[in-house]
Amino acid sequence: MKILYFTEQWVNGGICSFIMNLLRNFELSEEFKIDIAVAEDLTDFYDGELRRLGVTKRCLAGKTRMNPALRMLKARSGLEQMLREEDYHAVHLHICNSVGLSYAAAIKRRGAGIVFVHSHNSMVSSKWKRYVNHICKYVFRNSADIRYTCSDLAAQWMFTDRQIRQGKVALIKNGIDIDRFSFDEGERSSVRNRLGIKQETLICHIGRYIPQKNHAFLLQVFKCLREGQPGQVKLLLIGEGALEKEADRLAGELGIAEDILKIKNTTEVAGYLSASDVFVLPSRFEGLPVVGIEAQANGIPCVFADTITRQAKILDAVEYIGLGAPLSEWAEKIRALNSKAVDRRQAAARMKTGGYDIRAAAERIRKDYEAFICM
Repeated sequence: MKILYFTEQWVNGGICSFIMNLLRNFELSEEFKIDIAVAEDLTDFYDGELRRLGVTKRCLAGKTRMNPALRMLKARSGLEQMLREEDYHAVHLHICNSVGLSYAAAIKRRGAGIVFVHSHNSMVSSKWKRYVNHICKYVFRNSADIRYTCSDLAAQWMFTDRQIRQGKVALIKNGIDIDRFSFDEGERSSVRNRLGIKQETLICHIGRYIPQKNHAFLLQVFKCLREGQPGQVKLLLIGEGALEKEADRLAGELGIAEDILKIKNTTEVAGYLSASDVFVLPSRFEGLPVVGIEAQANGIPCVFADTITRQAKILDAVEYIGLGAPLSEWAEKIRALNSKAVDRRQAAARMKTGGYDIRAAAERIRKDYEAFICM
């Protein structure tokens, strides 16, 4: 059984994190092989692990960001070339919008195996792109054989209402290795010492510096929080991206740069979560944020923007608030959550009963591959 995974941008972010979680929990072999094709290959963060897993990654368009239309043209051409060169039993598309369904349509025209389409997002910021997305999900509505979604909002974004009503879209939870992210008191002490954090409250955000993640808003919230607790609060930002310098400039203008700690791509996310006190995710939109699941597995209290699906809330210590709410309300919500007594050591067990163990997702997908490929 040979399967090709495709996603447009290979970055250290949610989709690629989910793909890697799956690969780690499949028993890959000569009998069950997965290759990866990407339009833009923007990070080598996972390359060593992919080699150890025996997974080949191929870049179809380039190693830098390019015009989306040009990227799609190059990627489709490269994808068709791969399908001519190799015999795949299935192609599993991990995509963010219904324009990406055109890849599925091209694959179907070639008769190149079963097409799985996996929806991983729920919105874009551009009104024009939202309109195009709406049109494409109807134009290409029959291009997928199997439809997956990470949440209710991601399903509505990618697929038609009729397909959802008829039960033709399956929910695959963004599972993680829960034990890996469970709270560790020793790690908390070690990482806080390394960061120079003593009694201060540490607010954590994990996300690439892109418009979707809304760093400018987060920095303004932190400024408001800091004004109410001078010298008592720090902000930890984990990630990298095109808007990082812009965020740095804004932090300087707001006078908060000295209280911001920055970490780029890291394999120690669990330790940083254990070291932190509140996790904040003010995204403009998300399918279902993997980092939100990782944070809850760690038991850290979370504040999510109300643009994020309610399916992302598994534990009680998760609060939602609108992006249109005053900054002072965001600050107060963070303070209130931080003051609540939470036993973070119980979180991992509760997450497993909630169905967010990656092993369950991997087993479900593997069974679907076998069932539909052998039909």
